[in-house]
Amino acid sequence: MLGWLRSKAGSDEPTQAQLARLFAESLLPIQRRLDESAQRLGRIESEAKALRTESSESSETLRKLTRSVGRTALRVEEIERKVDAAPTTRDSASEAADIGELFDALDLLDRMSQASRRAGQAEVAVGLEGVGSRIARFLDSAGFTRIASVGGVPDGHLFKVVGTTHMDDARPGTIVEVVRAAIRRGDLVVREGEVVTAADTLPDPHPLPDN
Repeated sequence: MLGWLRSKAGSDEPTQAQLARLFAESLLPIQRRLDESAQRLGRIESEAKALRTESSESSETLRKLTRSVGRTALRVEEIERKVDAAPTTRDSASEAADIGELFDALDLLDRMSQASRRAGQAEVAVGLEGVGSRIARFLDSAGFTRIASVGGVPDGHLFKVVGTTHMDDARPGTIVEVVRAAIRRGDLVVREGEVVTAADTLPDPHPLPDN
């Protein structure tokens, strides 16, 4: 090292100050590499912190959804046991109450499934949809038809419009959200549904003046 510093200083014998300056200059590339490494390490630590925060939020959402699924599944099983254990001669009011609870459970499962997909929890959504399909098959076998499709114009005999919202990709007056599904048994409407429809396009708040 000393020989190299002397060669950098010329043929004359370098002074101590020159040696110190040359030594400091030789350390500059190393210092730059250390600074670059520190910057990269800082970026990596920031990304890791962001990932930990995102993972924590996703885990909390999943825990909440899992608890909700568990409670809903227990309620569904309780209703199914009541339906299976009830005598065939039960009165129509009792039957309507049990069936109404099942359809309420289906409405809840639909909302939870949609929320799960929006939260990126596709596996949870699939599980919820599986529970919903099980209930729907049971009700279909009893002669009940659940109507909860979006996109069409609401039938006044089946649905009541409870709200409107502005959506660019939906035709005004069409169903964009089913709040409560309509239930029909044959030609009889057992339960009126509730829907939200697309509102008319908002007028331009700053129209161009006529020429």
